[in-house]
Amino acid sequence: AAGGADGVGRDGAIGRTEPAMKRLTRFLQHALLPPLFGGILMFVVPFFGKSGPTDWADVLVLFGFVIFGAYAIAIIPSFAYAALMEWAFSRGVVGGSWRAVVLSALLGAAVGAIPFWDELSNPHRVFRREDLLLFALPSAVGFVVGVLVEIVVAARARRTALTLPTS
Repeated sequence: AAGGADGVGRDGAIGRTEPAMKRLTRFLQHALLPPLFGGILMFVVPFFGKSGPTDWADVLVLFGFVIFGAYAIAIIPSFAYAALMEWAFSRGVVGGSWRAVVLSALLGAAVGAIPFWDELSNPHRVFRREDLLLFALPSAVGFVVGVLVEIVVAARARRTALTLPTS
């Protein structure tokens, strides 16, 4: 539970009343980190799983395209995720707690699949096993990204709280 003047609870979680992490900063981290982490995961897994380009210039260009694509596809769902997380924090969910991590992971899984929901909801579509990847892969990436983002945001908030001058 949250408590104490510095906003750090007994379990080390940052309380919702902490002065350390500004809401806008936390919101932007929740909105901007998922496409970055998701893009990195979407790049690393297939790239190292197969023989990719060996020229590092080609690798960097490909990486840039993947990250740009990740932001192009995921920035709007990511802002929705960030807004829902802020709503949860305003309702008492403590940043860095197990509830925040689970909520972040579940929202990440749902939001990660948003760009593909239209394709999956087509009633005339004949589903094949490969089509499951359209939902499963982004959802898995969203789940992992949700966990990573909450861990990073909570760690930054905790670090900021510990370095605040006391009055």
